[in-house]
Amino acid sequence: MHKLIELTIRPDPGPQKDATGYEESNLFSAFTHLLRLIDPEDGQLRDEMLELLGMGQAPIIEFEYHGKIHYGWSTCLLTPRRHAPWTPEQELARIMECIRIAHISVGICEAFLKLFQDEINTQVEWYVSRQYAGRGPEQLNQLRTLALAVVNLTKFGRVTQSGEDQEYFQHFAQDSSLDQTQQLLADSVYVLYNVQDAEAQTEQLKRDTLLNTVL
Repeated sequence: MHKLIELTIRPDPGPQKDATGYEESNLFSAFTHLLRLIDPEDGQLRDEMLELLGMGQAPIIEFEYHGKIHYGWSTCLLTPRRHAPWTPEQELARIMECIRIAHISVGICEAFLKLFQDEINTQVEWYVSRQYAGRGPEQLNQLRTLALAVVNLTKFGRVTQSGEDQEYFQHFAQDSSLDQTQQLLADSVYVLYNVQDAEAQTEQLKRDTLLNTVL
């Protein structure tokens, strides 16, 4: 675990400030509110809540044995089936796990994309100033392998083949632009690899030239 922490370390997120002096953190780019209607009286309030939230036309994702998701990017309303012997919390557990998997997948991809963007910026600064303080070739190779594994493992088709789960994942992936983030991450991996490979070839050419001169 220490090796992984050392390999993936990146600068701490800093606050952003606009022209008016308003300041906010860039650690999280978005939130999704989850409203669980698990109390006995909540069912009567569902339609009223949907109207207040402007979710009257929100897509409804049916989970046969668990309940429903009234889906929205900023808010999801979860309603259990309320069939014994499961409690409402138990019925919604699978839905909550799908939501957790989706958000973790997006968070991991965005974190790795930012990490590679920072490393590319470091490489560019080195070409300008020749003062390099980034990762070495061995770490970059390890990081590249790890990032490609992240892209592969965060594809929702690998999680489950259940149609109801995949319906939620498809809505979430579209709204979060997960496919685009994964593609940008893969592109950043190859950009950094090409830069590193070009530098390695330059160094090797210098060694070969020096050796030929000596010989």
